[in-house]
Amino acid sequence: MITITQLGDSKMITVTTHNTVKTNVVEAVQADLIQKHYEIISGSLQNTALAILHTAQCVSTAKRELNTVSFKSLASRFGGESKLSKLITIGERADALKIHVNVLPSNWTSLYHLSRLDSGKLDECIASGMVNPWMTGASAQALLDAPPASAAANLVSIIVKSDERTHKAQHEHPQDVTRLLRELKGICDQLKTLGVTVKDVMHDVKTATESDSLAA
Repeated sequence: MITITQLGDSKMITVTTHNTVKTNVVEAVQADLIQKHYEIISGSLQNTALAILHTAQCVSTAKRELNTVSFKSLASRFGGESKLSKLITIGERADALKIHVNVLPSNWTSLYHLSRLDSGKLDECIASGMVNPWMTGASAQALLDAPPASAAANLVSIIVKSDERTHKAQHEHPQDVTRLLRELKGICDQLKTLGVTVKDVMHDVKTATESDSLAA
């Protein structure tokens, strides 16, 4: 399109190409979309697991509808693309996570790590109680490298009761009982160095209660 403007004895000619018009239209449409998605995402921000999952889906939708430049512009309003990238990852698994919303933590980082678990491992971790509303981002991240929850069946829990049989064994074999408890304590210490959660082992069986245990 050519526009001719008369300025006295001079003429100003403005040439607008088809590509320029198309670009301007696209930019105008994207500007409206940026504002629309900004308002939707802002309105969904709340500190509950369900709200975070909903926000994540809103961000994923924005990512699909906006071009690269426009999404960067939108992301800049929320602290940058790196922050929204976590929500995009969560959004991709939001429907699967919503099924278990009652046991999910209500923070972005934890949900981000949980969304990276495959479905089978996520289900096992939820069933075992490893996923819970109070878990931290660090504990959620640890699940990524942890063995499947089903492997818990191979772990050992030892409880030494302070009952009549224990007292009899201690009376009849004091040195053996003391030695074995020390060996258990040593095993406990070794497991701790590997990052295993181990409860303290009692040093004197006579003072032990049913709650005293060695769990690996």
